[in-house]
Amino acid sequence: RLSEIYHPDKHVDEQKKAAAAAQFTRVKAAYEVLSDAERRRVYDEFGLEGVAAMDARGMEVTRYEDIRAQFEGRGGEAGAGAGGG
Repeated sequence: RLSEIYHPDKHVDEQKKAAAAAQFTRVKAAYEVLSDAERRRVYDEFGLEGVAAMDARGMEVTRYEDIRAQFEGRGGEAGAGAGGG
């Protein structure tokens, strides 16, 4: 497992520990996205920007459809538009 290889506590040398910490953070973030079906679905379609938007809005209230609407320029909550003219 990459998390075991890059865990900062596995390294004594400070330079290697810092590099391992950076890699460990990246591995952890990737695992958090790929292990969650909804976040992976957003990542597959919108990349890291979509996941960041999902995180910014709070996962409990963010639905895939809301993320899609945001990227397609329809604003936020599906069905709760600002009106049109």
